Amino acid sequence: MDEVIFNIGEIKLLLCGTRRYYEQDLTKRDFTTENTTPYILKIDDYTIQENSWVELLRNLASYLLIIKNKSIEDLIAFRINRSNAQIFSTVKKVNYKKVNDTIFINCNHTAIHSCWLVEELLSFFDVPIATVSFFIHRPSANEPEIARKYFKEKALTEFSTLLEIEYNKDLVRITKIINNIQHYMNPMLTKISNSYDDLFLFDDYLTASNYINKIVEKIKTHPSMTERNQLVFQNYAKYLLSFYKLY
Repeated sequence: MDEVIFNIGEIKLLLCGTRRYYEQDLTKRDFTTENTTPYILKIDDYTIQENSWVELLRNLASYLLIIKNKSIEDLIAFRINRSNAQIFSTVKKVNYKKVNDTIFINCNHTAIHSCWLVEELLSFFDVPIATVSFFIHRPSANEPEIARKYFKEKALTEFSTLLEIEYNKDLVRITKIINNIQHYMNPMLTKISNSYDDLFLFDDYLTASNYINKIVEKIKTHPSMTERNQLVFQNYAKYLLSFYKLY
């Protein structure tokens, strides 16, 4: 799948199909990376592509141990300022992952702390941060506001076109459908997910369909919703699924 570099203001994204990956500035301490996942990290000509923080940390440590000379004693003594937890171990412990035949790395971290540890490992192994390119995936709740605005407007325009062409809806009806989705269905989404908070800001069909179907189940069992309104909102869900199938 083709990858395209895309800029919104000062924000740099990597678009892979419809998936949005944000450049992560490792020179700054970022507190907004909870619920994020890594995508691709490049050091010079070497690339690590992982969607798990655990595997990214393990693979990064493995590569750094190959290119940089660090003694076992240095590794065992390595600590980070925010914690006294041991990062490397010569014995297998709970939540430690094997790096090579003699070293294990502590992977018991939140997404935020895992992202910080990437920078801390690079600094420990004397890798200039400027040589590193890193992109992560941010669910809608963690996307920068300027990007949310851009992709929301784009989605609303395309969704409106779908309703007009495929479902013969006029402007008045389209406006009502969009307003009802945002007013009634988005709050349902936020009760289901901490990561996604807007039904117009998914960037792939599988994730969208998973959450939309969960909302449909809530609608079907909603104690105070009339049968007619249940059918109306199930139709809205159908429109959304049709929209994301076009992705």
